Amino acid sequence: MTELSPFWKKGKSEPMKTVRKDRHGGKYQNRIFLLLLLMAVVPLLIAGSISYKVYLDEVTRQTDLSMEAIEAQICNDVEVTLSSIRQFYREISTDDQMSWLKETGSIPYSDYSNLNEAQNLLKGPTYLDEYVGSYAFINIMQDWVLTNNGMYRLSEARNKEQVDALLEKAAQFPSTLFWMNNVGEKSAYVNGIYQSKTLDVSGF
Repeated sequence: MTELSPFWKKGKSEPMKTVRKDRHGGKYQNRIFLLLLLMAVVPLLIAGSISYKVYLDEVTRQTDLSMEAIEAQICNDVEVTLSSIRQFYREISTDDQMSWLKETGSIPYSDYSNLNEAQNLLKGPTYLDEYVGSYAFINIMQDWVLTNNGMYRLSEARNKEQVDALLEKAAQFPSTLFWMNNVGEKSAYVNGIYQSKTLDVSGF
């Protein structure tokens, strides 16, 4: 019995060493597999990220170009419209009715015929209805105003300070025709109701 025990112990210990080797070998193979997988996936992820970034940059660039083209088209359309309005009022500035308005010394309440013709002239043709919301003829020398909302003395205007500021700006331009952007000015309308004897200088 004593002679067999070493052999028996030896026989018992051999399978345990083999199992340990198999376990270590499995872990090593898993590590190799993970490293190979990372070596394959990481470049793909990097390449994908770069491609996505390039794609986003190109889409942004194309969108910017498209918006610039739209903006240019809108600006061109607005310029054409304003030029047409400018040309119309340039042409009527020498009309007989405009001369009559300039030379009339007092508010022409009684001269209905000439007044009506002048109002129609200031309103403009039908194609301007979409662009011209209101009009005002200010006779500075004779101190009266003709608008689409009626006539009154310039000195009696409720927003005299606004009107004076507008006329001061106008005086800075030697040309008889110019554009003035007044979108920040207070409107002559309160809750959609026009305030009498208020010259509307808001808008463009």
